[in-house]
Amino acid sequence: MRELFLVSSDSTESSLVLRTEGGEEFFLAVTEELRELLSPTADVIAAADSAAAQPQQQPSEGAGVAAPASQRRQAATTAITQPHSLPTQQRAATEPIPLRPAEIQNRIRAGASAADLAAELGVPESRIEPFAYPVMLERERVADVAKQAHPVREDGPAKLTLWEILATSFAARGHSLSESTWDAYRHQGEPWIVRITWKAGLSQNEAEWTFRQSMSTPATVEARNSVAADLTDPDFVQPVRSLTSIGRGERYEEAFDGQGPSSVTDIADFTTPTAPRPEGAEDSADSGEEKASANESASSQEPAQADGSAGEEKDNFLQNPPAERKPSKRRRKAVTPHWEDVLLGVRSNTKRPRD
Repeated sequence: MRELFLVSSDSTESSLVLRTEGGEEFFLAVTEELRELLSPTADVIAAADSAAAQPQQQPSEGAGVAAPASQRRQAATTAITQPHSLPTQQRAATEPIPLRPAEIQNRIRAGASAADLAAELGVPESRIEPFAYPVMLERERVADVAKQAHPVREDGPAKLTLWEILATSFAARGHSLSESTWDAYRHQGEPWIVRITWKAGLSQNEAEWTFRQSMSTPATVEARNSVAADLTDPDFVQPVRSLTSIGRGERYEEAFDGQGPSSVTDIADFTTPTAPRPEGAEDSADSGEEKASANESASSQEPAQADGSAGEEKDNFLQNPPAERKPSKRRRKAVTPHWEDVLLGVRSNTKRPRD
């Protein structure tokens, strides 16, 4: 706050000329409001001047010595400088503001109002308004520019503006965008924040976006809270918790009872370690089994022919029938189970019941 000095030579009854230490001059019109504000002080000064201008009375015979003129002037000066001689409201209007004009504007730019700041400082609102007015215009201009900005989504900036998207979102929810209040504020060293407030029923809603503007790209806004993201992004869903994605398995039409599936016949047991089988072993085993079965069939035909010829000669002797050979055990191939059986830990019984 700069100090001004009165220039008496250029001042008149209807106007005053004030000058700073640097030589800058200001013009102040003398209005009725200014006269009423200065009238109590003028009355006190006039009373003091009249008291000092009165001629000193000659002391009468037998009376005490009159007080000197210096004491009367000191009493008049004391009456002028006493703080209780002015009303409380006028003292508040003349007391200096504890904050500088730049600090007041920073507080207003950060979202404070002139009324709240005046109540906090204990001064009339009229003393804050001259500093707050240009900042309030700046906040209003930023809020208007943000209406034409493009909201940023996961796939990039939207083609529609913030005003167009909010008009659609509000209409879908049964609200009117014209009834909402637009505002903007900015903390020192941070970007502007656009805030929209509206009332739905008994609840007061608030949505905020971070406003970014550059010379090369169009202005954009980015949601700061969930309400703003829900309004500008239709695909926005608040995640409850994070889950690990896995592949989708086969769905069963019937309930699964914990036993092996009916469609699976042979399931190998992978709990016991098995040695790897070399390539070509399966083919050699199959060929060996085929040769063994061919030899067995040939050997069984030869004793049958011999028994037929001997039976004619030896009819009186009983011959025991040849023992039937058991079929050779064929090694079953390992069957890879389904992934559902491995995942659920289902283990089939590969042992056959004994007769």
